[in-house]
Amino acid sequence: MIRLLIVDDEPLVQARVKSMLDWTSYGIEICGVCSNGEEALRIIERSHPEIVITDIWMPVMDGLRLLKVCRDRYGELPVFLMLTGHEDFGCAREAIHYGIEEYILKQELTARSLEHFINNALLKVKNLQQTRDDSLLEKETPDRFYFSLLYGLLDQPQQSRLQKEQLAPDFQYDCYICGYGGIDPGNAMRNPENPPMNLYRSVLAMCQELCSRYVPCRTFFLNRNNFALMIGLKRGQTDTWKMLLTDMFHHVRETLRNYFNVSLILSVGPTCQVLPAVSHSFSFARAGLYPLNADRPLIFTGPEETSENPMTFDFGRFRAPLQQLLENFRLSLFLDTVRRMQEYCRACGRELCPRDGFYMALDLTLFVFHLLFVLRPDTEEFLTSVYQGRKYTYLSVFLMQSSEEVMNSLNLLLEKMEESKKFDEKELRQNVVTQVQKYMQEHCTQKLSLSETASAFGLSPNYLSTLFTKNCGYSFTEYRNHIKIEEAKKLLDSGSMKIYEIAEHLGFENAFYFSKVFKKTEGISPREYLHRNVSDRTV
Repeated sequence: MIRLLIVDDEPLVQARVKSMLDWTSYGIEICGVCSNGEEALRIIERSHPEIVITDIWMPVMDGLRLLKVCRDRYGELPVFLMLTGHEDFGCAREAIHYGIEEYILKQELTARSLEHFINNALLKVKNLQQTRDDSLLEKETPDRFYFSLLYGLLDQPQQSRLQKEQLAPDFQYDCYICGYGGIDPGNAMRNPENPPMNLYRSVLAMCQELCSRYVPCRTFFLNRNNFALMIGLKRGQTDTWKMLLTDMFHHVRETLRNYFNVSLILSVGPTCQVLPAVSHSFSFARAGLYPLNADRPLIFTGPEETSENPMTFDFGRFRAPLQQLLENFRLSLFLDTVRRMQEYCRACGRELCPRDGFYMALDLTLFVFHLLFVLRPDTEEFLTSVYQGRKYTYLSVFLMQSSEEVMNSLNLLLEKMEESKKFDEKELRQNVVTQVQKYMQEHCTQKLSLSETASAFGLSPNYLSTLFTKNCGYSFTEYRNHIKIEEAKKLLDSGSMKIYEIAEHLGFENAFYFSKVFKKTEGISPREYLHRNVSDRTV
């Protein structure tokens, strides 16, 4: 059910709005009725309504102030309808600036006008929720290139390509910072009415939205409970960035606590001058996160904060096999690499105090989970089945007390992978192709060169080309042309664009080349296709 809050200081107006429509027939329940904005905020924090109908002029806190606070704290939801007893175009302009759905005079409010607003509001709520879910689903399929970037797995040529192709020009700043964030594990999974993954999606979406108001940033999925935050800073922010990020953190944390009843923790690494060096910042951020809790939710880490090196695993030592796994998964290579990493971790642990050895083992185990999320979209389901029966399933590693306990947990995963049929190498290759095909369909208006598409997935162009040929029976270029021409046919059928406009829209160099590809694919030119369709419709 969609939740509706009614806010008005006139009891007659409250009763009128409540009785004007059969709310249940619209899939709506009234979650509260109150007489001022201050009361409304408390209900919003507790009940999370998707729609608010509010008066503008009220005591204590008026409707405009309520709207501003909600936009600042929660973004575009809830959707607002503003009521007023008299015309005030200044208020109307201000309310429209903050994105209200409707502005109605009380004397003109009828069942018909209210129904019109409710239908529009329901559509807007649906679109906003779908947009939020879609963006989070994209984050839940981690990008192989960003994975390599965060964990320091890029070699020098890849770093150069990263700067020139992968992120430029939309994420180029004077310096960069990585953060490692998480939902305090207990709070994230104790509410039986809100499944963990749905809660995670909502929390991560709100983190991205609120953090972006302070600094340019990107969030990346790590597991059901943790995320990475990559931040870009401009020249004027480099001296005051700790104060800026502290303000950001406390705002986001308070909002999440009020809205979802979860506790956010965040470890922030040191600044770095070039983007490929963010793995250094991320390493410090990971080391700082593990000791954090609800009583100590924020920490800044780095060489200037501590003289000790971060007690995290050095994944760069295993760069070559890890790069091979990212490009061409083989179960035998995966098992061998992880077991060699375990041996290295145990050897390091013998030189460390028990606490630091435990943090290093935990870092390795969470990395393996993250690697699996990159390689397979159904990893959440598989990990949950492996650790079924344990409190918090695979995230139970956060509750463990020793490095050996963590290593035994990782051994269980490796044993289950050996027994499972889910890691058939042919199936995994097909899964990569499916992800690439989906990406190409969603970006069919771009040029989609082989090298650019391969780079988006952290693959070499030769490997991606071979994958298509062996697993699909057709080449990368043939598939790219197929999806572009299918989209071109839809545009030609609609009559909304001219041939040269379609060519430009779909990323072709010119209309001549577009016509050449179209004819090779369809057997006729775009103009002949248009004439044939016109003839077919007139018969």
